[in-house]
Amino acid sequence: MAIDRKEKILKAAIDLWVKDGAAFTRLSAVAKAAKVPAPLIHYYFQSEEDLHFEVTLRIRDEILAYHLKHLVKKTGAAEGFKEYLKGPLLWASHQPGHASIWFYFYYLATYHPRFKELNTQLKKTGSERITLMIYEGIEKGEFSIPQGMAVKDLTQEIQAQMNGYLLLFMTEKHGRDVSYYIELQENRILALLGVTSK
Repeated sequence: MAIDRKEKILKAAIDLWVKDGAAFTRLSAVAKAAKVPAPLIHYYFQSEEDLHFEVTLRIRDEILAYHLKHLVKKTGAAEGFKEYLKGPLLWASHQPGHASIWFYFYYLATYHPRFKELNTQLKKTGSERITLMIYEGIEKGEFSIPQGMAVKDLTQEIQAQMNGYLLLFMTEKHGRDVSYYIELQENRILALLGVTSK
C-alpha cells in the first residue's frame, strides 16, 4: 500500500511536469492528481527537492534502460557504437515529455549540489562506457584517434555531441523525423573516430 501511494505520487508528478513543467507544478496539484492527501507527500518526500530528485532518478533509469537496450553486440565496433548513439534520440522521440524533464535535471545540475553530484556520476559512467568502446574499436582496427587528441578528450567530445544532438532534436525538430538527427549525429561522431560513412 505504501509503495503504491509513493508510485502514484511519482507518476502524478511526472505527468504534471510533462503537461505544465516542474517549475509550475505545486505539490497540492501533485497530491490531487495522485488522489492522496497533500500532507502524505511529505511523508514520502521530506521536501520538494526530494520529490524532484526521485523523479530525476526515475527518468534516469528509464533513459538508461532504453539506451542500454540499443547497446547490442554487433560484429563490428562501428556498428555497435552506432546502436549506442541512437539510444537517447530514440528514447526522446518516444518520450518527449520525459526528455523535457531530463533537460530540467540538467538545469538543476548547473547550481544544486545534489543534482551536480548525480550529473558527475552519470557523466563518469557514460565516459567509462564510451572509452571502453573506443578502445575496442581501436583494437579491431575500426577506429583511429585524431592526431594530438587523447582518448579522454575524444570521449568528452562525444558526450558533448550526444547531448547537443539530443537538445537539437528536442528544440528544433521542424517536422523532421528522428532519423535525420540520428544520421547527423552518427556521421559527425564516427568521423571523429576515423570512420567514413558508407
